[in-house]
Amino acid sequence: ERRYRRLYDSVAVGIFRSDAAGRLTGANRGLVALLGYRSEAELLAADFGAQAYLGPGTYEALLARVRMQGALEMPEVRLRRSDGRSVAVLASIEAVWGEDGAAEGFEATLLDVSRERLAVGQRRSLEVRLRRLFDAPGVGLLAANLRRGTLEEANATVLELLGLRPSELPVPLERLVPEDQRALQRGALSVLELGGAVGPLDCEYRRIDGGRVAVRISVVMVDPQQGECLAIVLGRGPDGRAEGVPAAGGPVINDAGDRPCVDGRRTA
Repeated sequence: ERRYRRLYDSVAVGIFRSDAAGRLTGANRGLVALLGYRSEAELLAADFGAQAYLGPGTYEALLARVRMQGALEMPEVRLRRSDGRSVAVLASIEAVWGEDGAAEGFEATLLDVSRERLAVGQRRSLEVRLRRLFDAPGVGLLAANLRRGTLEEANATVLELLGLRPSELPVPLERLVPEDQRALQRGALSVLELGGAVGPLDCEYRRIDGGRVAVRISVVMVDPQQGECLAIVLGRGPDGRAEGVPAAGGPVINDAGDRPCVDGRRTA
């Protein structure tokens, strides 16, 4: 019994027992800590269904499902801590049957997944913001894979610049780079692989219809192992400047394509 009690109190999950009405009759230290109570006695004195259970549905409806099915494995529920904050848990709940075949109580194990759910929510929020940025008009954004040598994804601005349709992606990068620009591209790629970022770089790309378009591009490596990179692409007007953007003063690649330049001076 002592060994069982030590195990019961030391596991990193919340455990409780309840009577047939769902009133808690026992709880381990993990659940006491999870719900922010000072002691097991304080937690047992609380009305779990009214004070701790937030949903989905009601606590009574949850127990009715357990009575009907015998057990519920890993539904996600939300609980209210004693300080008012909520936590997300994965619950495993089982009915304890009496000799008369009726449920005389319940046993549950609760795994806190609040951090995981918060991380998922933050990631989704970031993805939404990035997608809105990707779809914003005026600024071209693209994703390429240097290992495969392909343009993988591009927003409407880049597609219009290159005369591409979304259904034509992915497209080989070689198809978009004119012969006289390839030395420049090789130099840019060597700088990109060495430093993880390159640009702004003034260059030209070949449109699918055979025409050429002058652009200013800045590239950052996202996953060096996989060769994945992202780039901002701006069309350049007749004066050589990126459309709607002042002249850039950052590092560019020189025409020889072998060393980066800063303000027109070759670096070592």
